[in-house]
Amino acid sequence: SRLHDWSRVYNYAMYVRVLRAVSERHLVNQTGLLERLATFTSQRRGRGEYKWDNEEIMAHRNAVTLNETALNKLLPDQTVGKVSKIYHMKNPEAVASKDSPTSHPKFEVQFSSEYSQEPTVTWDEVTRLEQELDEYLMCQLDWAGLAPTSDAEWVVPDEYWDPVDSYRPVTVYPDPLHELQEVEEGLAIHHMVNEDASDGERAVLRALAAGGEMHYEELADESDTSSATVYRAAE
Repeated sequence: SRLHDWSRVYNYAMYVRVLRAVSERHLVNQTGLLERLATFTSQRRGRGEYKWDNEEIMAHRNAVTLNETALNKLLPDQTVGKVSKIYHMKNPEAVASKDSPTSHPKFEVQFSSEYSQEPTVTWDEVTRLEQELDEYLMCQLDWAGLAPTSDAEWVVPDEYWDPVDSYRPVTVYPDPLHELQEVEEGLAIHHMVNEDASDGERAVLRALAAGGEMHYEELADESDTSSATVYRAAE
């Protein structure tokens, strides 16, 4: 109530802390959310960037930033640019225990002043900004296959937040990135049908289809092939 008329919001973010193993599987690997998000939007109108830092540890700081034009290819009525990022502490090796919440990364959506038409937001627009970020975060969790419930296996409480379920009017839109996944799966089938794969690679695929997710050494045993063949089949 005492804000000056010239006061502006230049930064706003929401995050959840994600179990490290889950984040590496769902958010930052080759078929993870950020990779699919960057690929999908880079093939359409808009502006953005994809940055990654895997120097010290995997996904030390990986981020996809999109302006309003690119974001409107994903969701309706986007009014500001946003960053989707996953990141660990600045010095990840400083974490004393693997049981510490800070050994697991944050997944965050953030208002991007650099990628918005207007670099700041007035205080009377904060509620709209908050709703937009909330919707974007919930949609991305859904697209990554992470159920947004407080008791989900991937949720990590930390010093600041003890996750609880809440009920609020947030629309979770269908995953537009699935279109890209279907194209990639179609290419994989094409290579198999056209005999681009070797007999060993086909054996790996059969074993994987029959047995489900397994360690690569186990998969090599089940398919009666080598670890190198398993890697070629995966590629």
